[in-house]
Amino acid sequence: PSLHGIEGDGKGAAAPPLGKLFGRKAGITAFNYSKAMKNSGIVWSPAHLWVYVVNPGKHISGTKMAYAGLADEQARAHLIAYLATV
Repeated sequence: PSLHGIEGDGKGAAAPPLGKLFGRKAGITAFNYSKAMKNSGIVWSPAHLWVYVVNPGKHISGTKMAYAGLADEQARAHLIAYLATV
């Protein structure tokens, strides 16, 4: 199960919110992000998320996101399509 919510600012949450993700600069909600995420300079796009969810630590070295990755391309496509709607 995902710890991510869709709404809110992420303050005090176990994971940042994913609503309105695309077009948002990484690390700017109230969630307690790693320095690596805050300083990544990424503005989230489907292309960034496509690479990030395969191996978060490889895409943003030093991120504290504990996630094994999502290698299945169809599952990633569905995730990205869903996030584009929220």
